[in-house]
Amino acid sequence: MLNSILAGTNFRYKESSNGIVIYYKPVEKQNVAKTLTDQTVIIHGVVSDEKGPLPGVTIRVKNQPNGTATKNDGTYSIKADQGDILLFSMLGYKTKEILVGAETSINLILEPVENALNEVVVVGYGQQKKVNVTGSIATVDAKDFADRPVTSVTNAIQGKMAGITITTTNGQPGRDEGTIRIRGIGSGLGTAGASANPIVIIDGVPGAMSEVNPNDVESISVLKDAASSAIYGARASNGVVLITTKKGKKGAMQLHYDMYIGKQSIAKRPDFLPSWQQAMLYNEARTNENLSSKWTAADIQLFKDGTDQTGAHPNTDWLSLLYTEPGLQQNHNISMSGGDEKTKYMVSVGYLDQQGNVKGTSFQKYNTLFNISSQLHQKLSLNARLGFLYSPFSEPVSTYATGFSQIIREANRVSNTVPYRWENGAYGYVADGNPMAWLESRSYNKTQDYKLTGNVGLDWSPLSGLHVKPNFGYRLATQQGQQYVNDIQYYSGGPAGTPLVPSKYEGPNNLTNTTNRTTYTLLQAVADYEKSIGKNNFKILVGASQEHSAYNDFSAYRQGFLNNSLHEINAGPLLGQATTGSAYEWGLESVFSRLNYNFEEKYLFEANFRGDGSSRFAPGHRWGFFPSASAGWVISKENFFGSLANSVNLLKLRTFWGKLGNQQIANNYAYFESIATKDNQYSFNQNLSAGIAPGAGGNPYVSWEVTESYGAGIDAVLMHNKLNLSVDYFVRNTQNPLKPAVCLLYTSDAADER
Repeated sequence: MLNSILAGTNFRYKESSNGIVIYYKPVEKQNVAKTLTDQTVIIHGVVSDEKGPLPGVTIRVKNQPNGTATKNDGTYSIKADQGDILLFSMLGYKTKEILVGAETSINLILEPVENALNEVVVVGYGQQKKVNVTGSIATVDAKDFADRPVTSVTNAIQGKMAGITITTTNGQPGRDEGTIRIRGIGSGLGTAGASANPIVIIDGVPGAMSEVNPNDVESISVLKDAASSAIYGARASNGVVLITTKKGKKGAMQLHYDMYIGKQSIAKRPDFLPSWQQAMLYNEARTNENLSSKWTAADIQLFKDGTDQTGAHPNTDWLSLLYTEPGLQQNHNISMSGGDEKTKYMVSVGYLDQQGNVKGTSFQKYNTLFNISSQLHQKLSLNARLGFLYSPFSEPVSTYATGFSQIIREANRVSNTVPYRWENGAYGYVADGNPMAWLESRSYNKTQDYKLTGNVGLDWSPLSGLHVKPNFGYRLATQQGQQYVNDIQYYSGGPAGTPLVPSKYEGPNNLTNTTNRTTYTLLQAVADYEKSIGKNNFKILVGASQEHSAYNDFSAYRQGFLNNSLHEINAGPLLGQATTGSAYEWGLESVFSRLNYNFEEKYLFEANFRGDGSSRFAPGHRWGFFPSASAGWVISKENFFGSLANSVNLLKLRTFWGKLGNQQIANNYAYFESIATKDNQYSFNQNLSAGIAPGAGGNPYVSWEVTESYGAGIDAVLMHNKLNLSVDYFVRNTQNPLKPAVCLLYTSDAADER
């Protein structure tokens, strides 16, 4: 029976004194080489990649020293025996093994590997192989932060790139986005000076990192020095962040769903002294000022043992009263992508719900994105992107010094000796009030942000190597806000049954409704031409752009509502009402160009030039010109590098110099004086009359802030592409810093008048 069961298998059996033993008997492998005729043949063919023939590919017989390499046209010829294995290898490509048979012609295509040598990075107005980049660029892609439960792109890249500092000083939902600084702070003098923020470019159009869903990001490039960012001229003095969103790929439709649910908690709270020790120290401070003590020994004992139920001797833990919520957070993302030979698409929908640790704090974000690319003609393609963002935000606010930050501030500074509530139900309070009374009054600040962004571009290639790319971008951002502040009546506290006698009032209650709108348009045309002459490779880019942005806002205010349940403007009395409104616009015209040259991808050179004309400066001072130049030497491609190439896959030296501009001054009309009309009243004949007063001073000579930088760097890839190393030395000097003008008040002495 065992014979029939084990028939056709490699198992056998034998009988022993202990019974029947079943064991495995492997079949002897035949020598493949011996099954073939022992014959030496000459193998020839062409080795290519997806772009064409590959010169310099190494071909050798496995386990043998002899070998050859492909010529400039990708052809090769090598002797081998039938049954040998040929190895085809080249740095940056996957090694292939081919068994030699009767065929004497072997053509094959090598596939590139994902490593730092052939990685393509996004640069200004295009892409480059990272090995050919002469500037300092840091990059991350989607897989670098795919597993990080983050609420914004800024927080997603925190700690991922050298020279990029991201600081987060606020954990409040909707306001926890970090501040990004590239190679320190090079500008931003004063509250109304130039911005120190880098410019953010999303798929070729300026935007904000808060607009982008982290799940939609394909890659992020940060241009850190003048060599890499000078192509953006007016925007580049503080660096450039280039964000590329995910696109569709050829193939069947793919559906992805990602989600996470978690909670945020307060990592560490201040450790305050108990109330009895605070009382003792307060008495000591008064004694040092020759004042009488506030608390008696009996009072301090009541603070210490906590037996006083009236509320007069509490140990109020204000932070435990404030931070009561679990801070639940959830994020859901769905995306669909696919396409065929001509059209590819990607659609995504995202939802973020972030609840805070303080009651009434919340933030939500609804994202949609649609990317499409289509080959309209053999020489003409279209790319389009449409995104929408809706983000409601809510927070409680204080009655005194209205704002959520005032609640946090007060909860951290009010003494534990102040009661949250007295036994008779009255709030305890200090001169400013009571943070829990503000929180429980249900005063609020709510905003709803709507952003619609889109851009459409064409890529026309009339000649081989030439691409003409016109592009149009548009953004519409609106915000609606409503802030309602309840009035609060404080009462005298005491034991249960103590009458509630009014003692302090904070008010009146008030409502402010606001709305604002920003539009942005971009008209841009770029042409680039790539040409190789022998071992010399050239790429030239020229372009021009025109940008325009317009902003306007309006707000309405009323106070003294009949009660705290009325939250509409028309429900408030006319007395004390106020309306405000403002508007501004700015424009920027630019021309730019870039030249890239390399010899055998060994000796590298790049030059950039940009001219920008800004409406923020007076005629005659509006145009700024920003050049840069950089060079690189890939030492690892030199013949003398020899055997070191096995351990040092890439070694590149680079150096740069360049000038960058900054026109991001807070005042869009800084070159002429302004006047103010709000709350300006003058007395004439014992009557108050409305008037105007000087506002911001004008500086007709205000012009470009210029940052000049230079430096050098080393890039290395070691240990078979497992370790990337980048070392930079740079100097950055900022001249002509943008600062607001001072309004001078001129007076004269009547005695000097003529």
